[in-house]
Parts: sequence; structure tokens; C-alpha cells
Amino acid sequence: MKNTKLTIKDISEMTGFSIRTVSRVINNDDNVKKETREIIEKTLGETGFQTNIFAKNLRKKSMNNIMVVIEKQKNTYPGQWYNILFQKIIDRLSEFNYNIFLTEYIPEQKEPLNGIQFLKSGFVDGAILFNIKEKDKKIKLFKEASIPFVTIEKDKKADNPYVCTDNFFGIYRAVEHLVNTGIKDIKMLIGNLGYTLNNERKNGFIKAFEDYNLKFDASNIISDIRTFKDTYEYCKNTEKLPEALIISGDEKAFGAIKALHERRIKIPEEISIIGYDNIPLSEFTTPALTTIEQPADEIAHTAADILINLIRKEKVQTQVTLPVKLIKRETTR
Repeated sequence: MKNTKLTIKDISEMTGFSIRTVSRVINNDDNVKKETREIIEKTLGETGFQTNIFAKNLRKKSMNNIMVVIEKQKNTYPGQWYNILFQKIIDRLSEFNYNIFLTEYIPEQKEPLNGIQFLKSGFVDGAILFNIKEKDKKIKLFKEASIPFVTIEKDKKADNPYVCTDNFFGIYRAVEHLVNTGIKDIKMLIGNLGYTLNNERKNGFIKAFEDYNLKFDASNIISDIRTFKDTYEYCKNTEKLPEALIISGDEKAFGAIKALHERRIKIPEEISIIGYDNIPLSEFTTPALTTIEQPADEIAHTAADILINLIRKEKVQTQVTLPVKLIKRETTR
């Protein structure tokens, strides 16, 4: 029999388990024995208790659910940098008792957002969107749904809350460092230029070439380098390599380092390498990777805090650009 007035205390008395244990089961906490969970979940189902919670939260217009959206890219996976950010965002939002679920945006599908039904049902309180493009359709979708959201990186054509890093200066600083070591022959390996962060990095690269009077042509930028396999193949098969490579993503740089080792090309004596992100593994490559550090903790915390304040309708700064810095290690002179 279903009772719409039951409380957690009632479920506790009915099952013989503590209120704390019942609460853990309701909130999907892993720290509950399987047998205990089964008993409590059976009682919750028979009494309709979880349905009552859903209805109550819906009346309050708050479900404490946050959607994290990443765009699916052909033949690639999110990579360690994104996984680090996901975990830090989850950790921060969990401090405020929000549930977080990750979903994909697949542009070629008729319904590109997996989980679109959650938006339509009011199940989602807010969202954090990754992989931003100019005139991004994800932004349009969430604006139309009137759901608070924050983007990681920005679309200059859309006026919405965002957290980004100074991608322009990051690559500019990388070129500057190489020039200061006496290098002029530099190429950049970068991903899809359809994404705004890659365009900002491209612009920083070109501007540094202008400011330091370096010869530039289109061959200095090699785009659509999406994975460490792509950089591996480039460095393995390119007969005449430049004096230095700036690689947009530390994991991609690992592929380059492996190929160069196999070719017995010395780093940094014969070629310098600079990565981007400063993921933990970059310190432990051989040689250790010089890279541009993005502040992962600050990105995650700022995005989460902005979103929470938007959900609560509190006034805060909603467009934030964070600084980056060069971490000098062993792959540059």
C-alpha cells in the first residue's frame, strides 16, 4: 500500500535500519551492504516513498540534479584533462548535495542531446556545457529550455555565463619561451578549429609570430590533430620536423615524445616540445613535459559556484576568464 505521508523515520522503523542508513540508500550511497539495500529498496518501492520525493521536489521546482554535457567527437574520447575537470566539478557540486550525471551531445542525431527528456520533464536544475563552438546549438537548446547553465569556454556570439582560460596568451607565452631559447622554426599541432578555444590558441600563435618577426604561413599550424595517435603518426612519418612543436594537449604530446624516442631524435637538443593543460602525468614523462598549465581546481569550482548561484537566482559575476602559466620542464632548452 502506498502512503503519501511517509517519512524517512517511518521507513527506518518499518525496515529496522537507522535513519542514516535509509538516507544513504535513497541517495545511492555505495556504503551500504547489498542485503540491507535490497530490503530498504523493496520497502521504498512498495510504499511509493521515492515517487513521493520526486513529486515533492517537482512542486518545489528543484530536483538537485545537474547535467554535464560533452559533445561526442568522431574517433576520440574525452581524455584525462576532461576527466579531471569532470571529477572536480562533481566533487564541488556534491558539497551542495547536487546529483550529477554526464551526457553526450551528438550533433548528427535528430535529437542530439542524450537525456533531452530530462530537460522537458523538469528533472534538471542546471547544466555545465563543454566543447563550445561559435553559434553553439547546445547554448541555444538550454536557453530555450530556460534552464540555468554555464559553459566551459565561451562563444563570442552568445551572451551567456561562462568560465574560460586565457587560451590566446597560453599559446603566445609558449611561442615566446621558444623564441627566448633561440628557436624560430615552430609548428603547432591543434585539434578541430571549429571549437572556440582552439581558435583562440591559433590566434595567439599567429600574434606571437607577428610580434617576434617570425616567418609564418599556413603550414605552421596543423589542425585536426585529435589524439596522441595523430601526433605519434605525424612525428613518426614527417621527414623534416621543425625545431619545436607546440601541441595543444598534454596527452597528444605523449604520442609525439614516443615517436621521437623511436626515431632517436633527442629532446630538447634536436627538437623542443611544449604541451598544454599540465595534467599530472606530464611531470612523469621522459623527459618531463614543458606545458601550459590550466588551473583545473579554479575552473571547476568557479563554474560550479556560478551555476549554483544562478539556480538560486543570486547575483554574481557570470563571465570569468582565468589565467594560465608556463611550467618549464625538460622538453625545452
